[in-house]
Amino acid sequence: MRLCISNPPYNLKWKHPVFGELDPRFTILPKENNANHAFVQLAISQSDMAVLILPNCILHPSDKNDLQCIKNLINKNFIDAIVMCPDSMFTSTSIPVCLFFLNKHKKNETIEMVDMRHYYALETREQKGQYGGKSHEGRIYKKQFKIFNQEHIDFILDCIKNRKKNINQSAPVNLNQIVNNQYDLSPSRYLIIDEHKNNHRSYEDIVNDLNYIIGRRNLCKLTINETLAKNIGLYFVENIDMSETNALLEKICNKKIKKDDHIAFTKSAILKFENQGTKEVSPILMMIISGYKQYLYEKNIEENRLLVELRDALLPELMNGDIKI
Repeated sequence: MRLCISNPPYNLKWKHPVFGELDPRFTILPKENNANHAFVQLAISQSDMAVLILPNCILHPSDKNDLQCIKNLINKNFIDAIVMCPDSMFTSTSIPVCLFFLNKHKKNETIEMVDMRHYYALETREQKGQYGGKSHEGRIYKKQFKIFNQEHIDFILDCIKNRKKNINQSAPVNLNQIVNNQYDLSPSRYLIIDEHKNNHRSYEDIVNDLNYIIGRRNLCKLTINETLAKNIGLYFVENIDMSETNALLEKICNKKIKKDDHIAFTKSAILKFENQGTKEVSPILMMIISGYKQYLYEKNIEENRLLVELRDALLPELMNGDIKI
């Protein structure tokens, strides 16, 4: 029994192999702008079972090639289970992903759908600073991640093995249901929801996520002339009063929503970006710096070309005395 476990790069551009239509690894050639389904086909073509960590877009076929790839897997009854995961499980990205279970030797005609987005444990890990010079690069920072502990893992495996049906969380779905839903593989579409239960996340989790987003946005602050902001479509701040909401949240969960502080308007002729974090550099500023470096590189090339042109024009006239110093 051959098993493949893979966490391929997401949404990667690729090139079709020569005579790719004849390549036994691919039943259908996915488009070259996204290799997600190419990795899926490669894994199952060379294995009896496969588990891949993939972006959630794999669950919603976006074009005819992706749709045909999903149709082929369902027609062959190769998809064993789909597990939706929480966000913030990775070091380099906070996007949520799914686990894609494939099995060539299934003994049933269902796909076990498991929604684990709201079931996880928290783990704090240490990371070294990456930007900001030696004072920051040498420091150790703590960051919180969502993980599956052994109890969560056992639950997922039990659902898949025994085709468990749990309200709000898991269910075996007949292949015909998926065909009737245009091959949508999102578990939440097929799960039984307990309408008598309040299924929202804890207020603390929601406010923590809100503050994380606001904090990331506040990391880079733009100060800009008010008239210029209006002319370029940046004058849109409402300044919502959150005092009453925060007073209520403090009673409920002892949390507050952060103040928004990513843009300021002035009457002065000024345009300024500031990094407001002491422990990390805003990704927006890193993009600006990257573009600025490229701009300087191009201008330096032009400057060097013109200096050479100036030298070649001056030297002959200086040597023959046409220009006197």
